[in-house]
Amino acid sequence: MADNKTSIIISAVDQTGAAIKSAEAGLASLGAQAGRVSGVLSGFAALASATAFGGIIKGAIDAADELDELSQKSGATVESLSAMKGVAKIAGADMEQVAGGLAKLSKNMVEAANGSGDAAKVLTALGISVTDNAGKMKSTDQVMVEFAKRLQNVGSGTEKVAAAQLVLGKSGAQLLPFLNDLAASGELQAKVTAEQAAAAANLGSSTLLITM
Repeated sequence: MADNKTSIIISAVDQTGAAIKSAEAGLASLGAQAGRVSGVLSGFAALASATAFGGIIKGAIDAADELDELSQKSGATVESLSAMKGVAKIAGADMEQVAGGLAKLSKNMVEAANGSGDAAKVLTALGISVTDNAGKMKSTDQVMVEFAKRLQNVGSGTEKVAAAQLVLGKSGAQLLPFLNDLAASGELQAKVTAEQAAAAANLGSSTLLITM
């Protein structure tokens, strides 16, 4: 009987040891799989980071390129447009509309300097001169800011709409929220320079030629 009991105990110990070894092997296998999964996930994370970074760079280049094009259309500097872009975003205004308003303002400023045009009457009534103390033509963005601030003193909404349309063209009415925010924004800070925008435009053109 003693031998049978001993045999049973030894057998139980052997089975327990085998179970422990099997469990250890299983854990080791899981650890190896986890390591491989972690490596794959790290690879995907690195790829995602690189893709995201590339997207950010492309977005910045495209934005600077857009400012370069808008500068050519409106006559305003890239620096002033980049500063106004933040205000336009808050006001929900489209930069194409802002550039269009600046282009119309530029034309009206030339007429005002020659003492002609309905816009000249509006600017004069608001106390805005299109030339500085030295007689030189002011920049369109400078006059735009002055116009936005003086427009806040106009009484009725109807008069504001009429004044905005005469000075900035048909898009003047749509630009009123932008003008209100521009008047309250204080000193504008440029975020992109003309050199950066030109470089972005050249890079965009080069990329387009390569892909053609």
